[in-house]
Amino acid sequence: MTKSILFIDGDNINESYTQRIFEEAKKYGEVYEAHCFADFVKRKQRWEIAYSQYRMQLHYILGSEKQKGKPDPNTSDIALAVFAMQKLYELPDLDTYIIAANDKDYIPLAKAIREKFHKKVVMFYTEQNDKAVSSYDEAVLLQEKESVQSSSSAVTADDNLDIYSWSKYCVLIGCIEEQLKSGDKVLLSKFGPILKEKGINYTSTLQGYLKEMFRLFPELDKHYVLKLSDKRDRIERVA
Repeated sequence: MTKSILFIDGDNINESYTQRIFEEAKKYGEVYEAHCFADFVKRKQRWEIAYSQYRMQLHYILGSEKQKGKPDPNTSDIALAVFAMQKLYELPDLDTYIIAANDKDYIPLAKAIREKFHKKVVMFYTEQNDKAVSSYDEAVLLQEKESVQSSSSAVTADDNLDIYSWSKYCVLIGCIEEQLKSGDKVLLSKFGPILKEKGINYTSTLQGYLKEMFRLFPELDKHYVLKLSDKRDRIERVA
């Protein structure tokens, strides 16, 4: 069975297209991994529901907007492109690379994937851009918006949720997923310094901070288990 990997530029594709994106992606085989890059906090998009339903990894790109509120799209673009190139070496058996974006900034990436690695590259887009479309093996225009259906327990970034906590949630998810790539658990004895490197400076203990995040964000319980019962405190993926 053919396999694909999906990259979404969350700074220029709206989260309401999530269902259509994954429906179309399945036509190119099993979606082995899915990744979304954006400053989720400042743009207030709700990709966390897609994380819940589709196991999409969120990559919180700090500072993808300039000080005066004007978007700086290059930050997420560069992060996505570098990450995609890493995956070409890490996952050489994948057949198709899918990029969901609306600009021509990914043309050099698409060209490298096609010509150097001989992979199929597909573009999903929502706004017409003939120059960008012509650089891919195939291009799919997502004409109809379909919102992801949210359950009553789904995380939302509304006015009732502290925006700073929401920012830390996005970073926390990324750190957990990154650590789980190398094992079946995240030991808290090693996790604290990793979070601090990402800008999370909790005021109490790490255990207390994580308990509070699991309380604030019920979605975490759907995917991870926080075990604080012994000296090897850890986070594990839900079996």
